[in-house]
Formats: sequence, C-alpha cells, structure tokens
Amino acid sequence: MLTINRPAELWGQFAAELRKLKLVYNRILLETRRNARPGFDLQDGKGEIVGRFEEIKVERGMVHLKGWTIKPALRLISGSVRRSIAPDQARHDINDALGLRLDTRTGFNINFPFRDDDLCVEFDGIDGPRAYAFTAMTRMERAYSTGSIFFHLAWVGVRNIPLLFRYFVLRDPLAASRLKDQYFTFERKPEVDLATGILTQSSPQLVLDEEVFIILPIYNGYELLPEVLDRVDRFTEGPFRLIIVEDCSTDERVRPWLRNWVAGRQSRVLLIENEHNLGFIQAVNKGLAAAEGHHVVLLNSDAFVPEGWLSRLMAPIIADETVASATPMSNDAEIFSVPVICRKADLQPGQVDEIDSVARNIDAAVLSLEAPTGVGFCMAMNKTFLGRIPAFDQAFGKGYGEEVDWCQKTRALGGRHVAVPNLFVEHRGGSSFGLEAKTRLVRSNGAIISRRYPDYDGDVQNFIATDPLLSARILLAIAAIKRPARPLPVYFGHDMGGGAEAYLQNRIKSEIETLGQGAVTVRERTGAGLYEMEIHSAAGRTRVHTDNPGNLRDLLHTADQLDLVYSCIVGSRDPLKLAALMTELRRPRDCLSVLIHDYFPLCPSYTLLDNNGKYCGIPTIEVCTVCLGAGNPNSAVADADIREWRKVWGDMMTAAEQIEVFSESSREIVSRAYPTIAPKITVKPHRLRALPSPVTPPNARVLTIGILGNIGYQKGASAVRELAAALPKDRSVRISVIGNFDYRFHHSAINVYGQYQLEDLTSIAAQQQIGCWLMPSIWPETFSYSIHEMLATGLPVFCFSLGAQAAAVARSENGHVLKALPDQPSEILNEILNVMRQISKSAA
Repeated sequence: MLTINRPAELWGQFAAELRKLKLVYNRILLETRRNARPGFDLQDGKGEIVGRFEEIKVERGMVHLKGWTIKPALRLISGSVRRSIAPDQARHDINDALGLRLDTRTGFNINFPFRDDDLCVEFDGIDGPRAYAFTAMTRMERAYSTGSIFFHLAWVGVRNIPLLFRYFVLRDPLAASRLKDQYFTFERKPEVDLATGILTQSSPQLVLDEEVFIILPIYNGYELLPEVLDRVDRFTEGPFRLIIVEDCSTDERVRPWLRNWVAGRQSRVLLIENEHNLGFIQAVNKGLAAAEGHHVVLLNSDAFVPEGWLSRLMAPIIADETVASATPMSNDAEIFSVPVICRKADLQPGQVDEIDSVARNIDAAVLSLEAPTGVGFCMAMNKTFLGRIPAFDQAFGKGYGEEVDWCQKTRALGGRHVAVPNLFVEHRGGSSFGLEAKTRLVRSNGAIISRRYPDYDGDVQNFIATDPLLSARILLAIAAIKRPARPLPVYFGHDMGGGAEAYLQNRIKSEIETLGQGAVTVRERTGAGLYEMEIHSAAGRTRVHTDNPGNLRDLLHTADQLDLVYSCIVGSRDPLKLAALMTELRRPRDCLSVLIHDYFPLCPSYTLLDNNGKYCGIPTIEVCTVCLGAGNPNSAVADADIREWRKVWGDMMTAAEQIEVFSESSREIVSRAYPTIAPKITVKPHRLRALPSPVTPPNARVLTIGILGNIGYQKGASAVRELAAALPKDRSVRISVIGNFDYRFHHSAINVYGQYQLEDLTSIAAQQQIGCWLMPSIWPETFSYSIHEMLATGLPVFCFSLGAQAAAVARSENGHVLKALPDQPSEILNEILNVMRQISKSAA
C-alpha cells in the first residue's frame, strides 16, 4: 500500500501547500479583477500637457491603456515587468487641436501585463525624467475581492476534504487536477457558443422578380477575368444586368478580350470603357450612376461566385427594407473570413464550390447576422439607401475604406448591414492594386474612417470578440480545410498539456505544412461540462464550445470522410461517453485509429499502477475489480467499473482499423488486455528530437546519480526519495535532478537543478558532474524521450525492468536494467555502485 506520511512531513507539505495556495490566490485575484480607473493628463515642465491616459481598464491580468502623447516614447513599469512604447496611431482630433500634421502618430492603445497594484509611467521631460504612479485596484476593491475569493477557497476546501486527504496523505497525482477544477471555477469558463439547428435540410430558394445590377470594375487582372466572368455568366440566376467598368488597364490584353466577351451578351451586359484611369471609386460611381433606381451588387474582379449566389445574397434585402447591405462569407473578407476571422486563407481551384455546397444548407434564421459594416468585394446594396447615398466618397482616392464610409452613412440613416452565412464567395484579395499599394491605401484611408466615425473601431472589435457568426464560420471552416481524396483528421484529446498534447500539436503542424491539410481537435473541457472543437489551418485556429455532442456529430458529418483518431482523453469527466461518441461518429466510409500514449483505454489507472502503487501486469478482471474497488489512488475515474470500461473501449478498438503504439512493450501490454485486436497493432516509435552530445565521465570522488526530467509520483519521485535516504552517510554518493521534482518527496540529499533546455544538457551534466543516470519511472512507459537523451550522453544509464524504457536500455551498450524493484532502495544503490566499480576497473 502507499505509505502514510509522518506528522512532521505532513506539516511541512501543508506549509508548502499554503505557500502554493497563496500563488493560486494571487492568480485568481489577478485573473478576476475587472475595473476601470479615471484617466489623467501627462504634464511636462511648467504644466504643459504632453499626453493623456484616456482609458485605463484592468481585466484578466492585463491593463488596457488608451490615450495619446507627443513624446516619442513612454516607459511602463509594473513590478519587475517593463516595457517601452511609442505612439503608433494617427489621432486626427489631437493632431488638429495641436496643429500637427494629420498623419503624425500620437495615439496608443495597448495591453500590458499587470503584476502589481501600482503601475508607473515614465517619460523624459524637458527638465529631466518625470514619473506618474497610479493604483489599478483600490483598497476597497482589493478587500472585497480578497474576501469573496477567500470564502470561495474555504468553501471548496470544506466540500473536498476527501480529495484533500488523497492529495496530501496518499500523494495522489490526479487529485491535484481535481482540486484545480474545483478551485478555479472562480475563473470565467467558456460559454456554449455553438448554435443548435444551424443546418437545415430544406433551404427555400428566393425567386428574384426585379432586375439586379451587378457592377464589376476592372483594372488589369487579365489572368482572372475568364473564370470570374464565366462564373457570373453561368451561375447568376434571375433577372440581372452586368455593368463592366474597364478602368483603362495598363495590360493591353484586357480591353480587347472584354469587347470580345461582351459581344453577343449586349442584352444584359454593358461595357463602360474609361478613357483615363479614374481609380476604383470613380469607376464604381460610374456603374452606380448607370444602375440608378435598382438594387446593386458590387463585385470585385477577383471574386469568384458559386452557383445560385445572387438570390441568396439578395434575400436579406428583399425580406427587410431596413437592410442596407449584405455580404457573404469568404476566404478573405475581414470579419466575414473563413476559417479564421480577419485572416486571409488561400483556396485550391474549385474549392469555393465545395465550401458553398455546405454553406447553402446553413439556416441563417438561427444566427445573429448584423455586422458593423459590409465588405465591398461582393456586397449587395439596397436601392432605397442608394437613393439617399448614391455614390462613394471620392475622398478615399483610388479605393479601400469607401464601402465602410457608405455603410456608416447609411447606418446613421437607419440602415442595417448583415452577413449572408449561407453563401460563400472566393476572394483573391489584392489583385487589382497589389499588396504594397493596398497596405498603403488601407493605412491612409483608415485614418479618414477613424476621424469620421470614432466608434467604428470599437464596434468592429466588439464584433470580433463576440463573433455572432462563429457557428457558421466553424461549419465552413471544416469545409475549407478538407482536401480532395483525403479524409479529414479529427483528433480526440485532453486540455491538460503534457507529452501527448505536444505530440498531437506537432503532428497537426506537420500535416498543415507538408500536406496542406487542416485538422479538427475535440476535447472535453475539464470541469466545464463542455466539448470544445478547434479547427486548425494554415490561417490559424478557430474554437467553439457546445454541451451537445449531437452538434459535434452534425458538424463533422458535413465532411465526406473522417479520419477519427483517439489521442488521449485522460482527465475527462465522462471518458466512457466520449469513447462511445468516437465509435458512434464513425460511418462506414470513415476511418478510426487509436494512439496509445498511455494505458487509459485499458484501465482508469492509466499508468497501470495498482492500489499499492505498483505496476499491475494486467491481471484478471476479478483482480482489477478488487484493485479499483479499493479506491485505487492512481485511478483517473472514481468508482469505475472495469467490466464496462473494457467493453466500451474494447468496442471502440474493435471498430478501429489501426491501433498505433510507440514500442514493442506497449504492443505486448495492449495485446494482453485485448487479445482479439492484436493483429491491428502497429509499432511506430516516435521520431527522436535532437539528442545531446556525449558527456566526458567526471574524475570525481563523489558519484553523482543524475535523474532527468520532471519527476512526479509515477515518474518515481517516491523511489528517488527512498534512495536518497539510503545513500551512504559519508556523502560519497549524491543525487541531482535535472528538471523539476515533486516537492512533496523532497529530501536533503536531492539536489534539484530545475528546468533545462535540451541543447544545454551536455554542459549541465558536466557542470553537475553526473557520473551515471537513473530513470526511476515506476510505470511501463509507452515511449521515453528522456531515456534516449540519457543514453546519448554515453554515461551509464539505469532503469527498472518496465516498459519501453527498459527495452531501450537493454539494447544499448551503456544501458543497465536493474534487477531491484523500485521499493528496494538499498538493492538499487548496490547494483549501481557495483556496475560503476566494474566500469572504473575496466577503464583503469
């Protein structure tokens, strides 16, 4: 059985936990404080105002500072954190008032890590350095927060006395995770943000009964024109008239090609040829003048429409006369972008049609569609509001920002701007002007927008933060990351970090970089009662939460074929439900595979340690029942029924095409638990990262036994402590842990180096005078990076006869598998010393 600590040790551990709890308290206080402080002026010599902090808000560990200064830089200091900032925004209101050039950068809007109650602002004044200090939380606010959080922590402690006992006395490593779930309910949790019923089986088609004018300004872009116009010609349904404004392209191929294309289509296509290049805005205005009195769609010459697009785009305007503009989803359309909001994503040829085939099944009625603006790459415009604001403002020069200006003006007139989530249009942005010119125009024209509409940026930021289109964005993101003839990878993982998660992230990154294939991860948010779906793509990540697994099924089954992969769900509150969900999600055409990072599919004690803290060896079900029934402190799930456990996981692995393990040892162990799936098991060792260089054995009178990695209970912390207690009193042998060590097992003979970088391991081992290595892990690891790193140093390496670590050691010339057991410290020490004496004699 696991030993009960002595009273003195318990008190020491309790005192250490109190210190740790103080850090937890400080973190909670920091993360939950939300308040605003009054602004203040920055004054230089003789009272001259040289700046002002207009907004000061503290939220979730960050202080948000907005204001202006004519000084070239400000220095911010909070505790030990320092940062120098320079104003990077053109504040036209300030510049006008001070008589500065309009493009002078005087404004700032930053987030700063807040680590103390006091924040200091410094700058160089005309008479020397000047400083301002202010408090981001008043004494009253801190007292209230302290009281409420202390009550919360105390109440959680009273409710979880058994859990505290398991953590402090039985050294249960999983109890820490459970306590964290309980204590950090004080923090804000993710909310359910996936709309239910977003998909519809029948989407009624609007029949347009009045002519819509499509305005297509063209400047160069010859290579895109054939497909752009062919799509408009073939895929536009209902009465429409296309107005092409050719803006005197420098590419001499453009105009003749357009004349030829328009020939024979004069009944519904009007070609306007500008004698001189007027720029985008004036070209559009010519088209708007020709379309007077009609609904209009503004379409860029790098926009690719899908079949049946026009009726869906016009539907909001036809249905609601207050809708001034409507914008579809796209791969490059700022707040309407897929798969990541405000990020451009490249599409493969024809992929627009695949994504739109999913989009057309979205029920827009279940979503909040209103947006702060439309985006002019493909934007429907209501004739009522065009009658009042009939043209774009030429103050925006050759273009960019003009549609925002029109939308803000019509918004002031009561017009609304909406998204069209059931339509997806491809946009290959920047084709007309080029990226550099676009960046320059966006910057200059953005300043005009900021000056005219001070609240606009805040409206956009609020839209991004709340993202009312998230459900549609996720659905279309799944379609966007699919690749032809490849199943979509869907990984089931946990949210606790660690080696399995690092492997998963590297695997997804590799798929994105080498295959261009995105991926989906599904997790159960520990303690939150929610499922989290995350879409990974080259553009970034998009995340959504739901409490309904049926929603997950509906979204994932929009993909033609899935590659369902179990990675690791240790920490799940209901792992059997999640395992069953994986089986249910698999359709006949889908693939299912299982990765064995640990032994959770075999036993709730995922390291296979029994209620005595020893490797169980996969005994009979009857023995397993007794072990778990005794309250195995190593079990990740309390009161688990091993028969039901093996049935649910067995069904999943029987349904799987492949079980992937990372060592022969894991193959043997899994086969012992599930003999019928043995033929499916394949061994694929992890690809080793860079290994350290060999270490020269030290010429020292004291033998230093090195231990590598972060050592907790299952990694052998208890065995290390017992070994330390058995070391000779003459201090001829010592232990050095290169990594972190569970403080609950600390001993005065154990030196803890702390965190390390792999590239520094050789020099650290030499500096610590490591003479040999011991891997004290007491469970049969599925694969061990650290054992290979230790072996690469060339020094003798010892480990217990367990798992993948023992197999790797047995294959190596400098490896030695111990005959002693983890609870035999004297025998362990004798074996190590005997081997080291033999090595010393051989060297002599």
